[in-house]
Amino acid sequence: MFDYFGTLTPGLASGRVAESMSRVATALDVDPIRFGAEMKASWVERSTGALGDSLTTLAEIGRRCDPGPAFDLDAAHSLRMRDFADMAALRPVAARVLTDLSSMVGLAVVSDCPPELVELWATLPVSALVDVAVLSAREGVKKPAPAMFLRAATRLDVEPAACLYVGDGGSDELSGAQAVGMKAVRIVGEGDLYVHDMEEGSDHPEITTLTEVASIIERV
Repeated sequence: MFDYFGTLTPGLASGRVAESMSRVATALDVDPIRFGAEMKASWVERSTGALGDSLTTLAEIGRRCDPGPAFDLDAAHSLRMRDFADMAALRPVAARVLTDLSSMVGLAVVSDCPPELVELWATLPVSALVDVAVLSAREGVKKPAPAMFLRAATRLDVEPAACLYVGDGGSDELSGAQAVGMKAVRIVGEGDLYVHDMEEGSDHPEITTLTEVASIIERV
């Protein structure tokens, strides 16, 4: 099982996220700093689908920021979806690793995500490379809730103890996976990344590249 953002994708640099939010805020005619703060504050709502689909979610966040007369939801939504698709691009090595692993084991993505990823999922190359996608905005619950990990195991038709979870440590995911009996491995990121609830100080084994996962599976 793999986390998505920061694991199968490169880590999202905080500056890149801020630039995207600034573009969207401009189209909504709201203050970019306030918009960024509202996006961060609404993470639990967005990542559990509580605000609806991507369009209605963006409309609600914009409303909370007191938009000006040039408010253009359609333009803002187009920018948001374009930028999100760019940020959802896989690491260069990820497709090859997933293809190789698919001949050895069942594969799942377990991701905390806003509705944008749910709506884009079928268009992304990763959707054809994994057997199961447990996406928080569709599931109505987020990591580290046991349900996220257990649903993935159930849909793969395996016991949690037979699962290896790989993630960067966002959303306290490593401890969450371990709590339901899974083995957990951290992929180490670099730089100033945009991550929610990064798990610190854990003693989970670490890897620096996805190509190391196959050797771990062979050992366990």
